Amino acid sequence: MSMAELEENLAGIRSIAAAKDKAISKLEKEKKSPEEQLLYSEVGLHDAVIVATDKAKFYAARTVLQPRIKMAKEAIDPNFDRST
Repeated sequence: MSMAELEENLAGIRSIAAAKDKAISKLEKEKKSPEEQLLYSEVGLHDAVIVATDKAKFYAARTVLQPRIKMAKEAIDPNFDRST
């Protein structure tokens, strides 16, 4: 092999090595540690609990206030018979 061929092979090997290193670096950035995954999972569960709690509060308040809303509507309805 001539020196030019060896240099060409060396350049090719260096190019492949650089591409490999770049791919490994990208995978390492995308990879999350188990601790990070657990944290994201816990945050998601916490958010879901907050949403469920807020919905429960809303429906409970609506259930409690529904009779009052009905009485208020009846109070302002001129056609409502108040004698009963």
